Parts: sequence; C-alpha cells; structure tokens
Amino acid sequence: MLWKSGNIELRIWPLDHCPPHVTAVCRADAWTARFEFSMVTDDVSLWDVKPLRNAPTLTILNRLAKQIHSNRLTCRASWWQIQQTVCLDHAPVQKQRSTKKVLLLPAGSVGTGTVVKSSGIYVPGQGVQARVNWGTTVTTEWLKEV
Repeated sequence: MLWKSGNIELRIWPLDHCPPHVTAVCRADAWTARFEFSMVTDDVSLWDVKPLRNAPTLTILNRLAKQIHSNRLTCRASWWQIQQTVCLDHAPVQKQRSTKKVLLLPAGSVGTGTVVKSSGIYVPGQGVQARVNWGTTVTTEWLKEV
C-alpha cells in the first residue's frame, strides 16, 4: 500500500500493467478507481471507476488525484520497483532546440524520435533514461522528470 486517505487505500498491484497507475480501493463503499500518472510529466488523470453504481463523488476523486499528483515521485518509484517498466515504448519525443533537452510529447503526437521498446529505466529524482531512435541514429537520452 502506498498510503491511506481516510478509508481509501491507494495501491500499485504486482500484476498491474501499463500505463502506470494507482488504484484507489474503498472496501466500505465497494468501489475502486484507477488513476493514470506519467513517469516523466506531471500528468495525473482518472482512468476508470468500478462499479459505476458505487462511484464516489467528484470531490473525493479530485482529492485523490491531487494526492497522487503531490506524491507522484513516490508513485513513480513504487511503479518502477514493482513493475520494472516505464511504459514509454515507442513514445514520441523531440529535442528542444534552445536547450537540447529531450521532451516527451503527448501520445498521438509526431516527434522527431521515438523511445526504443523496453529501453527505459527510472532513476528517482532524475527521470527516465532511455534509448531514442532518431531515424538515422539511436542515442541514450534523459527524459527529466517534473
């Protein structure tokens, strides 16, 4: 268990799959909610709630999303420790012209490079180190976490 918020447990399960996510479990009210988070950016979003007939209020879901956002470094470290994947296979990236930093682009975007499958490793406090295919070359790059 990552932490508790009242009677709600926030967890990353050993058999979880990509994308990285935290599961909120409320046994008292018989519901679960999954929140997707990024291993690099500060994005957190509600993925699903089951069963919908027992869904909590939006106030509760928003509170949990904010907690996950505030604790995203812990969530990333736990995901990496348990799953050993950063879930960025073939993700689009682009080098920022002014700084030469490699930036992760939103899914569905067209970048100048893509993350090579199964090449990413998470380093707490630094981000993801991955091999990037630029079309003519493959280099190892840092995707700095925020």
